Amino acid sequence: MSAYCQQGALAYFRYMMHKFLADSMVGDVARNMRILGYDTEYYSDMTQVDTLHYAITTGRIILTKNQKLCRYARDVCIIYAATTHDIMKKVIAVFNISTDIMVDKTRCTICNGEQRKFDDKKMQCTSCNKIYWDGTHVVHMRHTAERWA
Repeated sequence: MSAYCQQGALAYFRYMMHKFLADSMVGDVARNMRILGYDTEYYSDMTQVDTLHYAITTGRIILTKNQKLCRYARDVCIIYAATTHDIMKKVIAVFNISTDIMVDKTRCTICNGEQRKFDDKKMQCTSCNKIYWDGTHVVHMRHTAERWA
């Protein structure tokens, strides 16, 4: 079962910006979205009320497995699916997200920070300084992303 709730012009604007907030039920989705290069925040200790308030005030689309959030949301888009794989498929389909993974376009999987060139083969997070490179783990992630498309 899936739900997609969108109400009002503000929700449409948020949809066009592609900024997401993964709730505590889908932290692994936040990591995947960051790998695809999308600004996706995640706070494991955020309550439902905090999630709704934060999404509204920051203009983020909530990604969740919680169907009840849709009933309380105003001007927020919510996508629901049972598994991480299903959530990723729905997000990619609904928001027309590219599954091309390019190391220089991804965001930090730890803190959601943007990356800058570190040297010829590496990127570094501008927030937490974690270093990333295009290795075999990226090849594996590219194969996974192809299954979402």
